[in-house]
Amino acid sequence: MNRLLISAILLCMCQCTYALDYAQLKRISDFNVGTWVIGDGNVNMTTTVCGASADTDNRNATEPPDTRYPYSFRMRDRGTPPGHYLYLNDDDTQTGNARIQMMFNHRDALEPTAYEALPDNVYDGHAHLGQFKNCKNGVNCEIQLLINSSEMERAQAGDYTGNFRATLMGGTSGTNKKSKNFVATVTIADIVQISGLNNVDLGSYAGAPGDLVQESFFCVYSNNSLAGYNVLISSSYQDAGGNFFIKDAAQTKSIPYGLQFKDDTLPGGGTSVGLTAISGIGDNTDANCSGTDNAKLTVTILDADLQASSADSYDDTLILLVSPE
Repeated sequence: MNRLLISAILLCMCQCTYALDYAQLKRISDFNVGTWVIGDGNVNMTTTVCGASADTDNRNATEPPDTRYPYSFRMRDRGTPPGHYLYLNDDDTQTGNARIQMMFNHRDALEPTAYEALPDNVYDGHAHLGQFKNCKNGVNCEIQLLINSSEMERAQAGDYTGNFRATLMGGTSGTNKKSKNFVATVTIADIVQISGLNNVDLGSYAGAPGDLVQESFFCVYSNNSLAGYNVLISSSYQDAGGNFFIKDAAQTKSIPYGLQFKDDTLPGGGTSVGLTAISGIGDNTDANCSGTDNAKLTVTILDADLQASSADSYDDTLILLVSPE
């Protein structure tokens, strides 16, 4: 009699182990943005994965149970500083323009809810209803990656990587956690840009002695590590020897002029422009040099050449071709 009673108790204990505290997060695909260049705009990428939160893993049942439980979602940057960043050469000690700030959003794709921002290492505020094991009702965790174009415009050229860990917390207890690691990558192409160029107006010459001199200031941006660039300056009326001329509308009269380039805005003309490119150092932190010019052209027409010219209107068109150094 005692033996039968013990057997019955053991049988009851085996039946009671069926209920589980089950949470699941499937593998998250890596985000590969590819190569980004100016003009590509903001980055907006999404991926959807399975996030389960239920009272069983369904190992011993032919149909899923009726009970699903809420879950919350968290994204953690596995790099050194807090925040969501991509780092040049996968070096998480990088700062400034050697890292790119980004953000993640999350929503449950099977619920009529909007995206919620995921600050670093903080669970989202909405309690979503999880799915059964392997998401028999459909994959539900939609993750959105966003990078503002201004972040990439200011970044140095090169390969950037971020390492992240997503965590789903749910199950019957609401505290069962499952996590998956993934990476996000982007390559910033070599970018050079000139902005702020204006026409050089030398005014009128009325025969008064003295050269005509005018400076034109502008911004040169180059996103390599040293902000180096080469600039080749040519002209519609430049001759085979590299000399520059302004001409009348009929192109029958001309006046020679001198052209100098300088990779700063300090006094002085700089390097005489000819047929070869000139190297310079620009700005690699902001595509528009933070509104501060860092280069200039100086145009000079000698008084002697002006006195020898005929009365008329003269002009020339300069072409500045800038390339990474």
